[in-house]
Parts: sequence; structure tokens; C-alpha cells
Amino acid sequence: MAEDITVEQIRFKESGNGIIVEPSKGLMWMKNDTYQLTKKWMSWIQTRDYIQELNRKKFAGYGNWRMPTTSEARSLYDKNHSNKDHWGQHVP
Repeated sequence: MAEDITVEQIRFKESGNGIIVEPSKGLMWMKNDTYQLTKKWMSWIQTRDYIQELNRKKFAGYGNWRMPTTSEARSLYDKNHSNKDHWGQHVP
């Protein structure tokens, strides 16, 4: 039998419109990062411009996208969870 999952264990909720919601922090994240979407790494300036374009187009219905703070970005990493790719292979 599968272990019951409590509400506290569900940190992220997929909204279905390209975003992931983190209710406990009041944050929304793009489901796919810019590298996944553009197939290239971006500089800080390119990322800033990309975000301006997201806001102009109202990505997922919102026009207030921004880069995460250092603390917000760090909160995504959990050393207790392994990182696996689409096929279930460990990604270092």
C-alpha cells in the first residue's frame, strides 16, 4: 500500500499553464527553465531581457515575472533528494 501524503509534504503544485506554484512561499516558478525553452545558456542581461518579454506577453497570464532572489533560488535545492532526468537517470 502506498504511503499517505499529507498536505505539508506537497511543496509544489502544477497549475497546468506552464507554471508551478509553491503555496507555502507565495511563489510561482516557470515549469521549464530558460535553458529548457531556448536550448542556450543566458547571461544576466539576456535573462533580464527574456523576463521583460515574458512580462510583455503576459506569460501564463501574469506580467510581473522576475528573477528569483538568491535565497529563493537556493530554496529549490534539497541535498536530501536526488536529481533525476526524464528517464530516471541520476544527474550530478
